[in-house]
Amino acid sequence: MRISVYPFARTLLLLIILIVGKSTFAQSDADNFAEGRVALDKFKDCPTALKALNSVSEDGRKDPMWVYYMARTFECLTNYTQAIRYYTNYDTLMPGQPSILEKLAELRYMARKTAEAEVLKKKKDQAESEQKAILEQKKSEKAAERAKLQDQLDQARLRLKSITKTIEQKESRVEKLKQDFPDSVTAQRLQTRADAMYQQTGDMNAVMQWHEKECQKALAKLFDPLIGEIDKLKEQEDSLSEGEIQKIQEQIRALASE
Repeated sequence: MRISVYPFARTLLLLIILIVGKSTFAQSDADNFAEGRVALDKFKDCPTALKALNSVSEDGRKDPMWVYYMARTFECLTNYTQAIRYYTNYDTLMPGQPSILEKLAELRYMARKTAEAEVLKKKKDQAESEQKAILEQKKSEKAAERAKLQDQLDQARLRLKSITKTIEQKESRVEKLKQDFPDSVTAQRLQTRADAMYQQTGDMNAVMQWHEKECQKALAKLFDPLIGEIDKLKEQEDSLSEGEIQKIQEQIRALASE
């Protein structure tokens, strides 16, 4: 934003500067200072005022009025550190003004309060950041634990599936042995002996009882090892399905509810 200063106003401002501030401004700095002063006093346009005042030459910056307006501009921008600096320089150049001393005391108080607020905000932000980091860490740990449990559950289910399949295979083998037994060599041998016994004794009931008992013994000899294996596998199956898998599922549910 460029502040236009009419020739009459510029002349009046320069006159005020010469009378009030004992200005040492060169003619080349008059427009820039006048623009900065109008921007601050009339429009409260702090950035434009600062830009205009910063355009004043090094010699012009020795003028107390330039120092004073720089102090006011930085105060307008709530840059209390710089405002105090320029008000202090102005007090050195134009000492003994109560309003300036009061302003310095006010700004130093505001600067101290601002610094305290910034420290508190920094501590609060740091605490929030640390809390957030802790929460993220816990979240990450929970996700890792859940992934670990899920992997254990998947592995247990695979083992259960493998055991169930093995049981089915062994049970199928038992059924096939039962089906094939009547045609087996053992069954034929027992039948031959039973026929011979019947020829000798003529006691059909006794022969049938003997034949059934011997067949059961023969079947037991064939099946017992398989049945024992199947029973052990079923124990493992129950342990997995009702024990390990159920426990892992409960742990996963517990994690999800936290």
